[in-house]
Amino acid sequence: MDAHVLRLRIRQGEPLQGLDLSDLYLPPGDYSGAVFLSCRLPRVKALGVNLAGSHFHQCDLSGAVLDASTLDGCVFMDSVLKELSCKHVQASEVTWQDCDLQGALWQGGAWIETHWAHCVLRSGNFDQALLQACTWTGCRAGELSLRSTRLEEVAVMELDWRGSLLAGSRWSRVTAIDCNFQGMNLSGLDLGGSVLMGTDFTQADLSHARLCSTNFKSAILNQAVLNQVQAEQALFVQAQAQGLQMRQANLTQSLWAQAHAPEADFRGSVLQQAYFAQAVLEQARFEHSQLRYADFSYADCRRARWDGAHFERTQFHRCLLDKAGQEQVAGCLPNDPALHESESWTARYMNLE
Repeated sequence: MDAHVLRLRIRQGEPLQGLDLSDLYLPPGDYSGAVFLSCRLPRVKALGVNLAGSHFHQCDLSGAVLDASTLDGCVFMDSVLKELSCKHVQASEVTWQDCDLQGALWQGGAWIETHWAHCVLRSGNFDQALLQACTWTGCRAGELSLRSTRLEEVAVMELDWRGSLLAGSRWSRVTAIDCNFQGMNLSGLDLGGSVLMGTDFTQADLSHARLCSTNFKSAILNQAVLNQVQAEQALFVQAQAQGLQMRQANLTQSLWAQAHAPEADFRGSVLQQAYFAQAVLEQARFEHSQLRYADFSYADCRRARWDGAHFERTQFHRCLLDKAGQEQVAGCLPNDPALHESESWTARYMNLE
């Protein structure tokens, strides 16, 4: 079947089922609304064609070339698309469901409200692409390349990113839940405003990263390196951060309530108005850090080191320290009168004493 006959059958609304169209060349033209069922389309060359609204179900498009084509509203289901080439495609509302996209090329494209569900994305190349309001759910990845890629309001669930290249990528308001970045080099990335809850950054390097307003709630940051990050108003509530290294970082108004961060290293960091209530900070290092208005109420700070730290109205209400009266040094507040009154009221009227 040649391209002309194929286009006529598509225009007549005829579903195309069980066809072998291997190595077919489709010249630029309108093939929109096509329905391919169980067809073989390996190595099809369709550069710059209009396939908008087309459906591909249980098809083989291995090695197909769809560069610069129109794919808006397309649906690819239960299909094999290994080494697919979709370079410089600008498309919206595309669905990839249960597809094998290993080694696919997406460079330089713009994908809007596109959804990848339960797909194999391993070794895919998204360099210099834009992903906006997209989702990756239940996908298998690894060794992805997202160099200089922009991710805006993307949601990624339970993805293993290890082995991927992310240099120069920019993440804006990305949600990455329960993902794995163990041991990765993420230095210098812009992850501002992203939600990274429950994600594993064990021994990862995020030095010089921009983390303003980033949400690391319940994330795993054990032995991670975050030196010189910009993390104003970042949230580390209930994070696991043993041995975290965060030297010379800007952590103004960051939240660390109930974080488990023994042996964490905050030397030389700005922790103005940081909130460490009920955090575990045994053997943590705060030498030469700025602790103006920081709050360590109920925290465990035994054997922490404070040499050269700047205190100014730094709160240590009921904080565990090595020596009695240690919280009495200049600039420290040993008790919060309002909090003490609240505790007294609770004890009196809630029968807790």
